[in-house]
Amino acid sequence: MSPTHFAVAAALALILLVSFSYLHSSITISTCVFLLPAGAARLAQPQHQAIPTGGVNAVALQDSLEQSQEQEGEKSKCKAWQDSISAIGFVEIKLPPGARDFEEEPIRIYETKQLYYPQQHCDVGCRTFTPSAPPKDDDTPWDAVAHFDSHPNEINRSLGSTFVLRNIESPSNFGHQLSVDRARSDGYDVTVAFELDADVPVVYTNFDGAGDFFARPIDYEDKVPATAAFISNCDMVTSFRMEAMQRMRELGVVVDSYGKCGHTKNVTGELPRHKRETVFALGHDDWYGMEHVYKYESKLGLTQRYMFYCAFENSIWPDYVTEKFYHGLRTGAVPIVLGAPNVGEFAPSPDSFLQIRSLEDIPAVVEKMKEAMRNRTYYESMLAWKSEAPSETFRAITDMPAVHPTCRLCILLADRIRQKEWREGRGNSSLLKNRSSAGSYFEQRPIAPFIIPARSFDHCSCISDGPTPEVMSTKYLLFVRERGLFRFRPVFLGSEDLTLNGLHRAIIEGFMKMHHRVTWQEHREISSGLAARISSWERPVVHRVYEVGRTQRQVLFGNGSLQHDAQVEALVKSQPCPRLEAIFV
Repeated sequence: MSPTHFAVAAALALILLVSFSYLHSSITISTCVFLLPAGAARLAQPQHQAIPTGGVNAVALQDSLEQSQEQEGEKSKCKAWQDSISAIGFVEIKLPPGARDFEEEPIRIYETKQLYYPQQHCDVGCRTFTPSAPPKDDDTPWDAVAHFDSHPNEINRSLGSTFVLRNIESPSNFGHQLSVDRARSDGYDVTVAFELDADVPVVYTNFDGAGDFFARPIDYEDKVPATAAFISNCDMVTSFRMEAMQRMRELGVVVDSYGKCGHTKNVTGELPRHKRETVFALGHDDWYGMEHVYKYESKLGLTQRYMFYCAFENSIWPDYVTEKFYHGLRTGAVPIVLGAPNVGEFAPSPDSFLQIRSLEDIPAVVEKMKEAMRNRTYYESMLAWKSEAPSETFRAITDMPAVHPTCRLCILLADRIRQKEWREGRGNSSLLKNRSSAGSYFEQRPIAPFIIPARSFDHCSCISDGPTPEVMSTKYLLFVRERGLFRFRPVFLGSEDLTLNGLHRAIIEGFMKMHHRVTWQEHREISSGLAARISSWERPVVHRVYEVGRTQRQVLFGNGSLQHDAQVEALVKSQPCPRLEAIFV
């Protein structure tokens, strides 16, 4: 065949191919290419601009085939990359050489006062020392020096460079000098306090007398139609609680006072044998420890018999919600609150308490109490939360003590050390170290070693299959950790699901796939009564997700967490491999 005839034949073949493809668009790209005679594609190239709209360009088909093959290769690599990272388990991001190994060199805190701390339950190496138990033959500098209820002029700055204020008392009793805001302006670097704005917040939900918030209260007919009060601090008081107690009595409410202040009744009874054994097992084998636990066991046992309980604080300050409020909730005696103006943020439901903000409020509160004493339905509506799933925010607050405040302080200090190492540019790679942390939270957690290069990681996303064959998906790598932990878990989020719900789902799926045991699991197992009534009680859900470094005030009641789909998309696309923290409830 002459070249001219060959060209004509090739042109005819191409025309037939275009017509056939136009009528049968389902023919695959590879089929279209292989129908062309050898050399036809090359000879027909000058004619591609004359192909009618809707036709097929042979060169474009070849390019598309090559692109498709490249995409398949990239998708295969992406899948392998995801699988390798997903196998890591817990990760600690560490920068060798020169970076600190917190397992071999734990965080060291010098406590100016004796504090009990169960050091075995922390996700980062954490040690505390006190004047009565100083380190032997050790001149290693302290990571922090913690002062307990100390005024700024009492700081001993010769002991270290990072100064921590520990405070669980109301600042109004100390001239406001121990508030979080004042402490920061006065030179403290870290605050450990009851205020949710503190760097490490300490809530009273597990203070003295741990128990089940959701245990069924005793029956309505068996309750004493009166109010119990346990008030023994009669001196350092800036609230009007004694005036309030007297006013309630004047209006016809019986107030049985077991404390030193306005005392009318004595605490009687004996600590049960099994409770004594529990005390010994915890290490409180001295007389003071027995007396301390006995006092609260007796207090809770008495309180549960009453309809109401005076949760009267010694001062009024935001977030100052002490064990008084939680003892009432635990025992099923409705708390009458005189204290933090924002106590509702700490409550399981709006109906679970009555609040006295001023002396003028007392008559109205007393009328509600009297109505509850007459009307069983009304009274039991105040306790309905005990048989229902409480608010997620209440769970987020009451679960906080599952990780000891000192452990959370060590995690905060370790985070700051890591950030300093990044700023100083130590090392040129990141090691996700193979390590299991001591303690019941992390036992039997096999963690595979995995090394990924580059300070900001070479890969924080890749192209993979999408929800349909026609749509590709970008898989973004996020590092997420549970509140109260130091190490992170890898989580992948697809570009087709860059929403708040999508992020929550990805975190739950990623963590549960790795058999993650939430930090509050043992803490919440105490509430077995509720677990039997509510199937979702022990099944974790994501309550909040936020960037590491936010305060719990910002996260739980402000705008510090991711709250909208647009925020999720903007964060993921603007920050490679973002570090996030999640609260499970």
